[in-house]
Amino acid sequence: MKSVKTSLALAVALAPLLVPMAPGCGSSSESADAGPQLATGIYTASDARSVVDNCHTSPTGLAGSQYLLVVDAGYVQFYGTTTPDPVGIPPQPAQGQGTLSEGQATLLRENDTTIAGTSCAFHLKVVNRITVTRDNAFTSAYERDETNHTGNCPPDHPDGCTTTFNWDLAQ
Repeated sequence: MKSVKTSLALAVALAPLLVPMAPGCGSSSESADAGPQLATGIYTASDARSVVDNCHTSPTGLAGSQYLLVVDAGYVQFYGTTTPDPVGIPPQPAQGQGTLSEGQATLLRENDTTIAGTSCAFHLKVVNRITVTRDNAFTSAYERDETNHTGNCPPDHPDGCTTTFNWDLAQ
């Protein structure tokens, strides 16, 4: 019995030393996601590249346009202007929303919308796959899919169209 008591006492004595060595543990001041980070603010876009524009949204000429990015504990909301105004039904950030982890995120917007000044309505899915390239800068692979067109839609906005491009944004 003495050896069991000794073993238990030794285990109890060593336990506090083993806990700090467990993977993923650290002080509360350490960042949960090392590497470059994004902060809430206005981000300025580069021009679009590798453009395939079957929805005729004209993404070329984006250089200098500005967008609000709201970052809260790793959750990113990417708006279509410099104000936090959601769009569509149900309302969502125009360029998507999602969780940033290890410098990457897939931001999604999926809702119904219209083309301003027309009766054209459709279902819109926007996916922005972002990669943080340095503090407060990222690159994005953008994809836009339009389906279920109703109303009087322009002939250059065909049902089932897709627009894709890559762009960079930085504060």
